[in-house]
Amino acid sequence: MGKAEKVYYGSAVVFALILSGLLYRIFFILDNFKSIETVQFIYRDTASILTYTAPAFFIVLIVLSNVIMVKSGQGRYFIFSYVFFVVFTIADYVFAAESYFLFTKRAGLWTGGFSITGLAGLFLCFVAFILTLANYLILNTLRKTKKT
Repeated sequence: MGKAEKVYYGSAVVFALILSGLLYRIFFILDNFKSIETVQFIYRDTASILTYTAPAFFIVLIVLSNVIMVKSGQGRYFIFSYVFFVVFTIADYVFAAESYFLFTKRAGLWTGGFSITGLAGLFLCFVAFILTLANYLILNTLRKTKKT
C-alpha cells in the first residue's frame, strides 16, 4: 500500500468519525430535548455544518482518488469516495430530516405540509454519481492515451 492510499484511508476514517459525531449529536438532541428553542438551535447549527462538510470531505476524497489513479491506476477509490458521500448524504437528508420532522410533531410545532429534503438528498447523490463517473472516465482515458 502506497503513501497516497494510506493518506486516503486515514482521511476517510477521520472524516467518517467527524460526520458520525455530527449525526450522533443531531439524533441525541432530538431524542433527549429539554428546551424546544435549544433543540432547534443545536439542530440547525449541527445540520448546517453537516450539510457543508459532507460534500467538502467528498471533494477531498475525490482529489485523493485522482492522485491514486494517476500514480497506481486504481479506480476503486472513486467508488469508495462516492459510497462515503451517499452514506452521509442520505443520513443527513433523509434520516436526520425525518427525525427533526418527528421532533416537530412531538413538540407541537408541526404546521402541516411536507418536506422534499429526501428528494434533494437523492438528487445530490445522482449529481455526485455523474461527476464521479465523468471524473473517472476522463482520467482513465487520459491515462490510456498517455501510455500509447
